Amino acid sequence: GAQRQLVQTISGLQGRLQEVPDLGYEQGFGWQPVTSFTVPDDWSSGVYIATFATGQGLREILFVVRSRAPRAPLLLTIASNTYQAYNNVGGKCFYDYVSTARQHAKVLSFERPLPIDWFGNFYIWDQFFVSWLEAAGYEVDYCINGDHDAEPDLLGHYKANLRIGHDEYNSRDECLQLQEFVRQGGNLILFGGNCFYHEIELRHQQRQIYC
Repeated sequence: GAQRQLVQTISGLQGRLQEVPDLGYEQGFGWQPVTSFTVPDDWSSGVYIATFATGQGLREILFVVRSRAPRAPLLLTIASNTYQAYNNVGGKCFYDYVSTARQHAKVLSFERPLPIDWFGNFYIWDQFFVSWLEAAGYEVDYCINGDHDAEPDLLGHYKANLRIGHDEYNSRDECLQLQEFVRQGGNLILFGGNCFYHEIELRHQQRQIYC
């Protein structure tokens, strides 16, 4: 929201070193969980960050909490597809210049960490816009790209869909849903550049992205 708020602490965790598979960028890292956590029903829809200590310093996990039922007129779609398109953790992404052997991958896994420096695109753009939205008093629900693929009527309960930063990678179904939403009188609000540039497919229950 407008500022970070501590909502949960899990103590007594014991981490362990786990290997990065050769094809982890495509098939997922397959790491064994150290703990599990169920999001409480009363948590607000929004962007959440889990921070934990490692032998190499602090690391983070980003996740988005959906609202059980729409509570706001505005739905903000976090560009999770683009987060993965540029994510070269494990060796490869969709771009030659930051992939091993200067050769990009065509399939990427969502089941791996995000780069610690830009964290998808969250630390470049999204955190500032999200903070401003809530500080300015706007009521907002949050989702990710894949929610549009999973729920054909997702936008039917909202007046507007907001895209920020760099929402570059989208599926055909997501784009068709947006077009129909606008035809029915909905508003598409873009505060970003290079949006809707590459068509992708989400595969294996949205565990992989193909381009």
